[in-house]
Amino acid sequence: MALSKKSVALACNVFKQIVPNLPQHIYPIDIYSTDYITGLILGHDKKRDGGYEGICIHIRNVTSGHLQLFAALKAQVPNSSFVEHLNDGITRIGFY
Repeated sequence: MALSKKSVALACNVFKQIVPNLPQHIYPIDIYSTDYITGLILGHDKKRDGGYEGICIHIRNVTSGHLQLFAALKAQVPNSSFVEHLNDGITRIGFY
């Protein structure tokens, strides 16, 4: 289920608690891209109401602290969450 505009705002708040200084803007991403951009909030398939099909961030060399914080905060967003370990020490965390 897609994230509503309200869920997107909640997800962005969670991301900013995990990785401070993320920009407010959500950058579009192709879900099949292997460009693992860090330091940005990434959105897939923007909806007319301002929501997204999915939203995520990429973290290089994720720590157990990042993962514990995500585990503690993810319940603030009423959508499914995920953690995916990718190539080159990149971890994708997000909601869909």
